[in-house]
Amino acid sequence: MKKSRIIGIGILSMFILFLACRSSVKDYDENGCLKTIKTSLGDNIWEMEYYYPNGLLKAKGKYKDSTKIGVWKEWYSDGQEKWHGAYQDGFRVVEVHQQEPVIILSGKNNALSAGQATGVKILVEGLHPEDAAYSINNGVMEKRVEDTASDIHIIPERKGELKIKVYALNFRVDYFIGEITLSVE
Repeated sequence: MKKSRIIGIGILSMFILFLACRSSVKDYDENGCLKTIKTSLGDNIWEMEYYYPNGLLKAKGKYKDSTKIGVWKEWYSDGQEKWHGAYQDGFRVVEVHQQEPVIILSGKNNALSAGQATGVKILVEGLHPEDAAYSINNGVMEKRVEDTASDIHIIPERKGELKIKVYALNFRVDYFIGEITLSVE
């Protein structure tokens, strides 16, 4: 009886010590909205959660020292998943066998018109939007917006075909993902 009580107290002490080591720190913006939760997992490893001002989760993953490690997930501000994947040595791991890129047009009738700007979004499943680079041979890329880095605006110079090549960038190496050919009216 005495031995089992000592073992029980020892287990309880270890559990309390574990909880004490796993402390969380919450950070709020000037409006009182939750920005981050940082939870110590021990051995200089931290789990981080980043939040949008609307309270939805923006990103979640782990750091060792100040380097991203392991599995990370990211979401758009509407709650839909943006990306999930892994980090190795602080870099996103990009798998070359991603699916072919999908393009979403926001122009009239989903068609490009020569001389007119058309919003284009290129999505490659499993590929983080910030890891994509766009090469346009007869159009102009106007801007990339943070948080929607795959949104671009192009202005086709003439009627015909517009080829958009999509690449994944990893460790400063370009991996060709696919090519989309669009018709310009």
